[in-house]
Amino acid sequence: MKTNMKKMTNQAVTIIGLTTVLSALALGSAFGQSASKAGTSAVVRSAPNNVTVFATGLNNPRGLKFGPDGNLYVAEGGIGGADSTEGCCEQVIPPVGPYTGSVTGSRISKIDANGVRTTAVDNLPSSQTSATTGNLTSGAADIAFIGETLYILLAGAGCSWCVAGAGDAQRPTPG
Repeated sequence: MKTNMKKMTNQAVTIIGLTTVLSALALGSAFGQSASKAGTSAVVRSAPNNVTVFATGLNNPRGLKFGPDGNLYVAEGGIGGADSTEGCCEQVIPPVGPYTGSVTGSRISKIDANGVRTTAVDNLPSSQTSATTGNLTSGAADIAFIGETLYILLAGAGCSWCVAGAGDAQRPTPG
């Protein structure tokens, strides 16, 4: 029992640390993009000495969970896309919409104890708001494990988010 509690505590501390690092990286890139788009120069600051990058290659990371295999799984909102469903269904109104998207732009990554990222589930829908609001990306928003089964919460899927037919529940098994 004590071993399980210690393992759960270590996992919770790791999740909090990773969430902090990933959030800082996401915010840094978001602010850097808006500064460069506005034609101003951005100040680049290095990470504090006590922060270490654990994993790279993530596209808009969101929900983080440890799987039953002990690996870290990360829901990635993805890269959005250029597909449009204008004329096919009701759209999100400007300035947020219309959205563009892709039925394959989001994924779930698995990160091992050494920080090596592999794709656990691929080809999930991803969408983005209009350029006016900064092309904010939605896709795989969170994950949960119930036993050995991985469940994925999708945000921004469906016709008005330009990923027609992608709003149905999915229940993939990680590979």
